[in-house]
Amino acid sequence: MAGLTSVTAAARRLHDSRIGKGGVFHLFRFAISIEETIHRRLLEIDGDSIANVLKDKEAAMKKLKKMFDSTVDAPEGPVQIGGASRCLNAPNVPNNLY
Repeated sequence: MAGLTSVTAAARRLHDSRIGKGGVFHLFRFAISIEETIHRRLLEIDGDSIANVLKDKEAAMKKLKKMFDSTVDAPEGPVQIGGASRCLNAPNVPNNLY
């Protein structure tokens, strides 16, 4: 979990520098109540199942494509694709990650 926390902090800084942090959310910055919920959910998930998906970019992309029906056409890297009202609405958040 420590490795995930440190990588998340680095990604948060990168996204903040490109998107901002005042009044916006992104994959690595949510309201504290949402971040706490995500943290608790991650503690419940088997680490080996996550590690298997994250072995390489192709495996991770394949899992994401299975989880979602639609995609967003955006350049690589941090970009803003919608407002806060969209970030936790179905179908944007899968019910079961694994």
